Amino acid sequence: MRARLIAGALLSLVLSAGSGRAAEVPRLLADVNTTPAIPPIYVSEPAGFVAAGGGLLFSTFNQDASDEGVLWRTDGTAEGTRAVSSSLCPSPCQGITPLGTWQGIAILKVVSGEEATQSTRLWRSDSTPEGTFPLTDLLVQGDVEEQLLTPPLGGVFFFTACRQTEGCGLWRSDGTRAGTAVLADGEAPTFDPHAFAFWSGKLYFLAGPGNGTGLWSTDGAPEGTRLLTAVAEQSDRTGLLVATPSHLFFTAGTSSEDVWVTDGTPEGARLLADFESFPCNPLLCNPPSINELIPVGDAVYFMDQRSGHGIEIWRSDGTASGTGPLVEFPADAILGDMLRIEGRWLLEIWSPDAQGFVFWTANDDFSHIELLTGCNGESCPSIEMFLSPPDTVGPRLFIGADTSHGRELWITDGTGGGTHRLSDVCPGPCDAFRPFTSPSVLGSAAGLTYFRAYPSETADGDRGDELWVTDGTAAGTRRIAGHVSALGTLGDLAYFGASDEDRATSEIWATDGTPAGTHRVATIQRHAPSSGPIFLPSPADNALFLAWNGSHEALWQSDGTPRGTLPVAGKELAGNRTLETILPQVGPLRFFTVVRSQGGPHPTALELWRTDGTGSGTRAIADLPTSFLDLPTPWGNRLLFVLNQVHCSFWSSDGTARGTREILSLPKGVRCPAAAVALGGSRFLFVAGVVRKNGPVSQIFVSNGTLARTYQLSDVRGSRRPLAFDQPVVSGGIAFLRIRGTELRDAEIWRSDGTPAGTFQVFAGLHEPANLFAGQGSLYFTASTEQGGPRSLYRAVVQGGGPAVLLAHAAPPYLDPDVLTDLEPTLANGLLLFVAQDADAGSELWATDGTPAGTHRVSDIRPGPGSSSPDGLAAAGSRVFFSADDGEHGRELWESDGTPEGTRMVFDLNPGGFSSNPGGLLVSNGYLFFGADDGTTGFEPWALRLEP
Repeated sequence: MRARLIAGALLSLVLSAGSGRAAEVPRLLADVNTTPAIPPIYVSEPAGFVAAGGGLLFSTFNQDASDEGVLWRTDGTAEGTRAVSSSLCPSPCQGITPLGTWQGIAILKVVSGEEATQSTRLWRSDSTPEGTFPLTDLLVQGDVEEQLLTPPLGGVFFFTACRQTEGCGLWRSDGTRAGTAVLADGEAPTFDPHAFAFWSGKLYFLAGPGNGTGLWSTDGAPEGTRLLTAVAEQSDRTGLLVATPSHLFFTAGTSSEDVWVTDGTPEGARLLADFESFPCNPLLCNPPSINELIPVGDAVYFMDQRSGHGIEIWRSDGTASGTGPLVEFPADAILGDMLRIEGRWLLEIWSPDAQGFVFWTANDDFSHIELLTGCNGESCPSIEMFLSPPDTVGPRLFIGADTSHGRELWITDGTGGGTHRLSDVCPGPCDAFRPFTSPSVLGSAAGLTYFRAYPSETADGDRGDELWVTDGTAAGTRRIAGHVSALGTLGDLAYFGASDEDRATSEIWATDGTPAGTHRVATIQRHAPSSGPIFLPSPADNALFLAWNGSHEALWQSDGTPRGTLPVAGKELAGNRTLETILPQVGPLRFFTVVRSQGGPHPTALELWRTDGTGSGTRAIADLPTSFLDLPTPWGNRLLFVLNQVHCSFWSSDGTARGTREILSLPKGVRCPAAAVALGGSRFLFVAGVVRKNGPVSQIFVSNGTLARTYQLSDVRGSRRPLAFDQPVVSGGIAFLRIRGTELRDAEIWRSDGTPAGTFQVFAGLHEPANLFAGQGSLYFTASTEQGGPRSLYRAVVQGGGPAVLLAHAAPPYLDPDVLTDLEPTLANGLLLFVAQDADAGSELWATDGTPAGTHRVSDIRPGPGSSSPDGLAAAGSRVFFSADDGEHGRELWESDGTPEGTRMVFDLNPGGFSSNPGGLLVSNGYLFFGADDGTTGFEPWALRLEP
């Protein structure tokens, strides 16, 4: 496993070898890894297709990357495929979902942010940047799913949504931000609009349960929104509402068991059928009694069950005399859906023999019902699901299953002779359709229906699918392409998103339904193999970095120019060696560990390496007798570290094979150290648990590397275990360490000068201290005034003692008090710059001069509560460089001098909302070195020349 710089070096100040602001754009130093990409490469696949503004909109987003969600438009040409907006769904984007269109405008549901802080808004887009903007403030993702309602005529559309405080309601919009407002709402569940129908120039809907339960209508104005028919009981979003030429039929009741009719006036509603409700038991509630109202002419048909009867099919023409049962089935019969096709009824009835639903047919009045036979010249299949929309006129596509062909595509017109199998995508008894995968039907264009199918049983639900098309005949059912992410239509053509794992691309394709008429429109994103450079601070003039060339790690050097970036001759790790961890720098040497694969009972070995930035000075110095190296710490001119074999011991290395050895085996009863830090040139401190009767107790020790001169300094009482892999800090000859407190999640700060008298707890009134940093004669840390409370930033003067001073109510994000989380502090322009978050602006860049008045957020790089999450701070004189995400450009390289006006993006290296993800920033020899991905070469080494 390749690792970045570990925590041992994170709290060190990054001081520049060159200073000043950027003088030019970054330059690629070398495309080290040019080997073919190795699958799987996770690209952002096009999805969410919707026609708008004369073009086809679609989106890309990738929750596993730092890319923004991007809205795109295509007119069917590569030149006409462009990004519309990369700011509507900041990373991490959770989805851009089209709800539909209205007057050529797409209405989009946009969700972004981490799970705990997700933001949901409705946007609109006419496929132009200026016509793409949010219609709502923040919404709540709750039980009410956003639903778009577009009237046949009129200057407004409607939708349902829930607001942060006011609950769920019905909204109207004229397509502008100012013209988008709630028509009616209330505290959920008092107003819960559902089951909509446009009829006689108004929108009718059901609401409830709660106050205002019943049938409502609106003309699009608040004053024109009113309750027409109140009902005593209303089911929770299971009521149905359908319109016929003369009537509105709807269901009500605790299990949607009653049928009502109205002419649309307050006095025109009446109960047609009052069925018995099915009560809830302690474990579950039964599904709605009536789950479908099917309009035919001016009447409706539905299924229900009365006490003492089997399931019945009823018909109602809106009158009491015209409402009654047509047919009753046996009490043990199980009915599925019923639908009307070309003047006949088709019923799904469970067959024990087929172990599934099979088709029965009935005439118009259900006086004659018979099993459907003679399908495709053979037995009829069991029914998995219908693929054609409910309002389809004519034959219906469905997934059918038989023992010879598995689950395949079928079509039916309601007769045996008109029921045919259209495909055998997966030959033989295997299944072409997968349960619990993406929708099987992807869209229709020019009379053709496109669907997703699987040609083999081994293909999983994420890959291995194929795009197929059918015109309703077996001859016209054929394969079009391989894997497809989503599909949309524009004119007579279908457009679909795809990703090519072999070429690591994300693409848009178009098809007219024939193989010859299927072609690539544009490549949206391309990924290349990466070398993953890791830059090492080096005493030489050239920067040093380790990179993967496709077969093995290699050591490279660079003077900041492409011509001067070359591999160090002979310093390639053989194919059985892999870089493991970069260790701290000690004087002129940088240490790192390498894992070597080998045979025998121990398949891997850990090697310790050193480099001084030259080929001759880079070599392996020891095979370590364990697979893990812990707590690497600079100690004078040596590297101090801990190995855990049968027992824990301290080791040190001076960069030679002879000088790499065990120096201190911990005495019996002392657990493995949890923290270590050098104190002066010859001593070091460590924290370890001492075994006691009631469990281990954390204590502070001092040592010169010999057992004879290793002493316990503290006398901590009570059961207090060490914190995991903590990082103490030292300032002015005084070390500050953390020890777990008496509470499970609490901790204490202790200070020590290496003597028992100078070792004691400080700042006892603060809880869960973390993020220790020593600089400019002060100790900085975060803590809370009560356990589990909000965290704040504190400063204490090292010499002379005194209380800690509150600087600001801000702390690093995602803090686990048990593990040290770095403030990423660095000195620039006389300020300590660091990353912190607060409720107003999320995680952003902060600065302090050591006083409360001088502690502030530098800039809200991603405006609002979203976080730009600065990372990898590296100082260069009066400026600091870092990566950040402003919510529009992806994660890119930024710089700051500690002022808002001096904080800016250096360059959009991977444009269009995609992230270059700069990392491993290092200032050396007048250059800023870093790794980044420009969207073409993969993650490779880059450099930015700095002004003198």
